[in-house]
Amino acid sequence: MTREARRRLIASLVRSEAIGTQAELVAALARRGVRASQASVSRDIRALGLVKIGGRYTVPRRPPAARDPLAERVEEALLSVEAAGPHLLVIRTPAGEA
Repeated sequence: MTREARRRLIASLVRSEAIGTQAELVAALARRGVRASQASVSRDIRALGLVKIGGRYTVPRRPPAARDPLAERVEEALLSVEAAGPHLLVIRTPAGEA
């Protein structure tokens, strides 16, 4: 399933079910045969602009502003950044992402 299709499904789920946590959302996706990590769901929630009202996620009336695809890709591939002296950074990524 593509990211966009997963996000459409997430929006549909929060409209039709009382989902109050990311774990509940991951479980609801799994019941529909969609494997997604909590980190992916967290990014999807942010990208969709979901908000919590009354302890459950809801879709806002206005769609969120478009995000920069490059910034989103960097966010997905960046695990950590550590200073290694005054002029050097160590950037950690998943295997194959550097």
